[in-house]
Amino acid sequence: MAKRRTGDGGISVEPLTITRWPDLESIFEARGCSVARGCWCMYYRRSGEAPAPAEGQTRAQANKAGFKALVASGAMTGVIGYRHGAPVGWLSFGPREDFAKLVRSPVMKAVDAQPVWSVICFVVPAAHRGQGVARGLLDGAIAHARRRGITLEAYPVDKAERSDDEHLWFGAKSMFDAAGFEEVARRKPTRTASRAAQAGVSRIRFIRGHAPSAPRHARGIARHAGVTARHAPGTARHARGTAHHARAISDDARPASLDAEGIRADAPGASRE
Repeated sequence: MAKRRTGDGGISVEPLTITRWPDLESIFEARGCSVARGCWCMYYRRSGEAPAPAEGQTRAQANKAGFKALVASGAMTGVIGYRHGAPVGWLSFGPREDFAKLVRSPVMKAVDAQPVWSVICFVVPAAHRGQGVARGLLDGAIAHARRRGITLEAYPVDKAERSDDEHLWFGAKSMFDAAGFEEVARRKPTRTASRAAQAGVSRIRFIRGHAPSAPRHARGIARHAGVTARHAPGTARHARGTAHHARAISDDARPASLDAEGIRADAPGASRE
Protein backbone atom coordinates (compact mmCIF):
# COMPACT_ATOMS: atom_id res chain seq x y z
CA MET A 1 0.00 0.00 0.00
CA ALA A 2 1.61 3.25 -1.11
CA LYS A 3 1.79 6.28 1.10
CA ARG A 4 -1.10 8.70 0.69
CA ARG A 5 -0.76 12.37 1.55
CA THR A 6 -4.05 14.03 2.39
CA GLY A 7 -4.81 17.74 2.51
CA ASP A 8 -3.21 20.28 4.77
CA GLY A 9 -2.81 17.67 7.49
CA GLY A 10 0.16 16.22 5.59
CA ILE A 11 -0.66 12.68 6.71
CA SER A 12 0.96 9.72 4.97
CA VAL A 13 -0.60 6.32 5.56
CA GLU A 14 1.01 2.88 5.72
CA PRO A 15 -0.42 -0.58 6.47
CA LEU A 16 0.58 -2.05 9.81
CA THR A 17 3.26 -4.73 9.49
CA ILE A 18 5.34 -6.40 12.15
CA THR A 19 8.27 -4.11 11.28
CA ARG A 20 6.04 -1.11 12.09
CA TRP A 21 4.84 -2.62 15.37
CA PRO A 22 6.95 -0.20 17.49
CA ASP A 23 5.13 2.70 15.79
CA LEU A 24 1.77 1.26 16.85
CA GLU A 25 3.08 0.84 20.40
CA SER A 26 4.14 4.48 20.51
CA ILE A 27 0.61 5.56 19.51
CA PHE A 28 -1.15 3.34 22.03
CA GLU A 29 1.21 4.33 24.84
CA ALA A 30 0.67 8.06 24.27
CA ARG A 31 -1.52 10.28 26.46
CA GLY A 32 -5.21 9.91 25.71
CA CYS A 33 -5.02 6.31 24.48
CA SER A 34 -5.67 4.37 27.70
CA VAL A 35 -8.70 2.54 26.26
CA ALA A 36 -6.66 1.34 23.29
CA ARG A 37 -3.95 0.09 25.65
CA GLY A 38 -6.48 -2.21 27.31
CA CYS A 39 -8.07 -3.50 24.11
CA TRP A 40 -5.23 -3.68 21.57
CA CYS A 41 -7.87 -3.95 18.84
CA MET A 42 -9.02 -7.39 20.00
CA TYR A 43 -12.45 -6.63 21.50
CA TYR A 44 -14.44 -6.74 18.25
CA ARG A 45 -12.45 -9.68 16.93
CA ARG A 46 -13.95 -11.99 19.55
CA SER A 47 -17.48 -13.12 20.22
CA GLY A 48 -18.52 -13.68 23.81
CA GLU A 49 -16.15 -13.53 26.74
CA ALA A 50 -12.44 -13.14 26.08
CA PRO A 51 -10.33 -16.12 27.17
CA ALA A 52 -8.74 -15.77 30.59
CA PRO A 53 -5.15 -14.49 30.38
CA ALA A 54 -2.30 -16.79 31.28
CA GLU A 55 -1.14 -16.85 34.89
CA GLY A 56 0.83 -13.73 35.69
CA GLN A 57 -0.48 -11.92 32.61
CA THR A 58 -3.01 -9.09 32.58
CA ARG A 59 -5.86 -9.03 30.08
CA ALA A 60 -4.26 -6.04 28.37
CA GLN A 61 -1.00 -7.96 27.99
CA ALA A 62 -2.89 -10.96 26.59
CA ASN A 63 -4.71 -8.72 24.11
CA LYS A 64 -1.45 -7.12 23.02
CA ALA A 65 0.22 -10.50 22.49
CA GLY A 66 -2.78 -11.78 20.53
CA PHE A 67 -2.88 -8.75 18.26
CA LYS A 68 0.89 -8.80 17.69
CA ALA A 69 0.65 -12.45 16.61
CA LEU A 70 -2.14 -11.53 14.18
CA VAL A 71 -0.03 -8.73 12.68
CA ALA A 72 2.98 -11.08 12.43
CA SER A 73 0.83 -13.51 10.43
CA GLY A 74 0.57 -10.91 7.66
CA ALA A 75 -3.16 -10.21 8.09
CA MET A 76 -4.42 -6.77 7.06
CA THR A 77 -5.42 -5.15 10.36
CA GLY A 78 -5.31 -1.43 9.62
CA VAL A 79 -3.16 1.57 8.80
CA ILE A 80 -0.82 3.91 10.67
CA GLY A 81 -0.76 7.63 9.92
CA TYR A 82 2.54 9.52 9.87
CA ARG A 83 3.40 13.20 9.87
CA HIS A 84 7.00 14.09 9.05
CA GLY A 85 7.91 10.44 9.65
CA ALA A 86 6.44 10.29 13.17
CA PRO A 87 3.45 8.01 13.92
CA VAL A 88 0.39 10.11 14.84
CA GLY A 89 -2.65 7.83 14.50
CA TRP A 90 -4.10 4.40 13.88
CA LEU A 91 -7.17 3.11 12.05
CA SER A 92 -8.34 -0.47 12.52
CA PHE A 93 -10.21 -1.91 9.53
CA GLY A 94 -10.41 -5.17 7.66
CA PRO A 95 -12.75 -7.87 6.34
CA ARG A 96 -16.02 -7.83 8.27
CA GLU A 97 -15.71 -11.55 9.02
CA ASP A 98 -12.54 -10.81 11.03
CA PHE A 99 -14.69 -9.00 13.63
CA ALA A 100 -16.80 -11.74 15.22
CA LYS A 101 -18.53 -9.45 17.70
CA LEU A 102 -20.30 -7.54 14.92
CA VAL A 103 -22.48 -10.57 14.15
CA ARG A 104 -24.59 -10.16 17.28
CA SER A 105 -24.29 -6.40 17.69
CA PRO A 106 -27.70 -4.65 17.60
CA VAL A 107 -26.04 -1.62 15.97
CA MET A 108 -23.39 -3.18 13.71
CA LYS A 109 -24.88 -6.49 12.57
CA ALA A 110 -24.87 -7.16 8.83
CA VAL A 111 -27.06 -4.94 6.67
CA ASP A 112 -27.14 -7.43 3.78
CA ALA A 113 -25.06 -10.18 2.22
CA GLN A 114 -22.68 -7.82 0.40
CA PRO A 115 -19.02 -8.48 1.30
CA VAL A 116 -17.54 -5.46 3.09
CA TRP A 117 -14.54 -4.38 5.08
CA SER A 118 -15.43 -2.82 8.42
CA VAL A 119 -13.93 0.44 9.70
CA ILE A 120 -13.75 -0.18 13.43
CA CYS A 121 -11.57 2.16 15.42
CA PHE A 122 -9.62 5.43 15.18
CA VAL A 123 -6.87 5.97 17.76
CA VAL A 124 -5.28 9.45 17.78
CA PRO A 125 -3.16 10.59 20.73
CA ALA A 126 -4.33 13.75 22.48
CA ALA A 127 -1.36 15.75 21.18
CA HIS A 128 -2.41 15.16 17.55
CA ARG A 129 -6.19 15.66 17.72
CA GLY A 130 -7.90 18.42 15.80
CA GLN A 131 -5.23 18.35 13.09
CA GLY A 132 -6.88 16.25 10.41
CA VAL A 133 -5.27 12.96 11.44
CA ALA A 134 -8.49 10.92 11.55
CA ARG A 135 -9.59 12.24 8.15
CA GLY A 136 -6.14 11.45 6.73
CA LEU A 137 -6.42 7.89 8.04
CA LEU A 138 -9.89 7.53 6.54
CA ASP A 139 -8.72 8.85 3.16
CA GLY A 140 -5.89 6.32 3.22
CA ALA A 141 -8.35 3.49 3.94
CA ILE A 142 -10.60 4.67 1.09
CA ALA A 143 -7.66 4.73 -1.31
CA HIS A 144 -6.68 1.21 -0.26
CA ALA A 145 -10.26 -0.01 -0.75
CA ARG A 146 -10.53 1.54 -4.21
CA ARG A 147 -7.34 -0.12 -5.39
CA ARG A 148 -8.63 -3.49 -4.25
CA GLY A 149 -12.26 -3.06 -5.27
CA ILE A 150 -13.42 -3.30 -1.65
CA THR A 151 -16.57 -1.81 -0.14
CA LEU A 152 -15.91 -0.09 3.19
CA GLU A 153 -18.55 -0.09 5.92
CA ALA A 154 -18.40 2.12 9.02
CA TYR A 155 -20.49 2.64 12.15
CA PRO A 156 -20.06 6.33 12.99
CA VAL A 157 -21.52 8.39 15.81
CA ASP A 158 -24.19 10.96 14.87
CA LYS A 159 -24.86 13.50 17.63
CA ALA A 160 -26.03 17.10 17.48
CA GLU A 161 -23.57 18.12 20.18
CA ARG A 162 -19.85 17.45 20.10
CA SER A 163 -18.75 14.24 21.80
CA ASP A 164 -15.69 13.77 23.95
CA ASP A 165 -12.81 12.84 21.63
CA GLU A 166 -12.07 9.70 23.63
CA HIS A 167 -15.59 8.42 22.89
CA LEU A 168 -15.27 8.83 19.13
CA TRP A 169 -13.22 5.78 18.24
CA PHE A 170 -15.86 4.86 15.60
CA GLY A 171 -15.52 8.33 14.08
CA ALA A 172 -18.09 11.09 13.63
CA LYS A 173 -20.74 10.79 10.93
CA SER A 174 -19.91 14.31 9.72
CA MET A 175 -16.40 13.15 8.80
CA PHE A 176 -17.74 10.20 6.83
CA ASP A 177 -20.33 12.42 5.14
CA ALA A 178 -17.54 14.75 4.02
CA ALA A 179 -15.67 11.75 2.60
CA GLY A 180 -18.68 10.81 0.45
CA PHE A 181 -20.22 8.05 2.53
CA GLU A 182 -23.98 7.43 2.46
CA GLU A 183 -26.22 6.10 5.23
CA VAL A 184 -27.63 2.59 4.82
CA ALA A 185 -28.83 1.76 8.34
CA ARG A 186 -29.77 3.58 11.54
CA ARG A 187 -30.65 1.19 14.30
CA LYS A 188 -30.20 3.66 17.14
CA PRO A 189 -30.75 7.43 17.04
CA THR A 190 -27.06 8.31 17.37
CA ARG A 191 -25.48 5.40 15.50
CA THR A 192 -25.48 4.61 11.81
CA ALA A 193 -24.14 1.93 9.50
CA SER A 194 -22.24 3.47 6.59
CA ARG A 195 -20.71 2.30 3.35
CA ALA A 196 -17.87 3.61 1.24
CA ALA A 197 -17.79 1.65 -1.89
CA GLN A 198 -16.23 0.10 -4.89
CA ALA A 199 -13.64 1.58 -7.16
CA GLY A 200 -14.03 5.30 -7.57
CA VAL A 201 -17.14 5.63 -5.42
CA SER A 202 -17.16 6.38 -1.70
CA ARG A 203 -20.44 5.56 -0.07
CA ILE A 204 -21.79 4.94 3.41
CA ARG A 205 -25.22 3.40 3.28
CA PHE A 206 -27.67 3.66 6.17
CA ILE A 207 -30.85 1.73 6.81
CA ARG A 208 -33.30 3.82 8.72
CA GLY A 209 -35.02 2.39 11.77
CA HIS A 210 -38.15 3.64 13.51
CA ALA A 211 -36.45 6.10 15.83
CA PRO A 212 -36.14 9.09 13.44
CA SER A 213 -39.92 9.06 12.84
CA ALA A 214 -40.73 9.36 16.53
CA PRO A 215 -40.78 13.20 16.61
CA ARG A 216 -43.41 13.22 13.84
CA HIS A 217 -45.49 10.75 15.87
CA ALA A 218 -45.03 12.97 18.91
CA ARG A 219 -46.25 16.02 17.02
CA GLY A 220 -49.35 14.07 16.00
CA ILE A 221 -50.08 13.26 19.62
CA ALA A 222 -49.60 16.91 20.56
CA ARG A 223 -52.05 18.04 17.86
CA HIS A 224 -54.58 15.46 19.01
CA ALA A 225 -54.14 16.69 22.58
CA GLY A 226 -54.94 20.27 21.46
CA VAL A 227 -58.13 19.14 19.70
CA THR A 228 -59.19 17.23 22.78
CA ALA A 229 -58.64 20.31 24.95
CA ARG A 230 -60.74 22.52 22.65
CA HIS A 231 -63.65 20.13 22.20
CA ALA A 232 -63.81 18.53 25.61
CA PRO A 233 -63.06 21.04 28.39
CA GLY A 234 -63.72 18.40 30.98
CA THR A 235 -60.78 16.39 29.72
CA ALA A 236 -58.30 19.27 29.44
CA ARG A 237 -56.19 17.83 32.22
CA HIS A 238 -55.93 14.55 30.31
CA ALA A 239 -55.07 16.48 27.15
CA ARG A 240 -52.26 18.31 28.92
CA GLY A 241 -50.96 14.96 30.12
CA THR A 242 -51.07 13.61 26.57
CA ALA A 243 -49.20 16.65 25.26
CA HIS A 244 -46.58 16.19 27.99
CA HIS A 245 -46.24 12.56 26.93
CA ALA A 246 -45.79 13.69 23.33
CA ARG A 247 -42.96 16.01 24.33
CA ALA A 248 -41.35 13.15 26.23
CA ILE A 249 -41.45 10.97 23.11
CA SER A 250 -39.90 13.77 21.11
CA ASP A 251 -37.14 14.18 23.69
CA ASP A 252 -36.48 10.45 23.67
CA ALA A 253 -36.15 10.54 19.91
CA ARG A 254 -33.43 13.18 19.95
CA PRO A 255 -29.84 11.95 19.89
CA ALA A 256 -29.13 10.68 23.39
CA SER A 257 -25.78 10.45 25.09
CA LEU A 258 -23.10 8.35 23.49
CA ASP A 259 -23.08 5.91 26.38
CA ALA A 260 -26.84 5.46 26.17
CA GLU A 261 -26.87 4.81 22.45
CA GLY A 262 -24.77 1.81 21.68
CA ILE A 263 -21.18 2.64 22.52
CA ARG A 264 -21.03 1.19 26.00
CA ALA A 265 -23.64 -1.41 25.19
CA ASP A 266 -21.47 -2.74 22.40
CA ALA A 267 -18.09 -2.24 24.06
CA PRO A 268 -17.87 -2.20 27.85
CA GLY A 269 -15.45 0.38 29.22
CA ALA A 270 -12.83 -2.11 30.36
CA SER A 271 -12.24 -3.32 26.85
CA ARG A 272 -13.42 -0.63 24.47
CA GLU A 273 -11.23 0.47 21.61
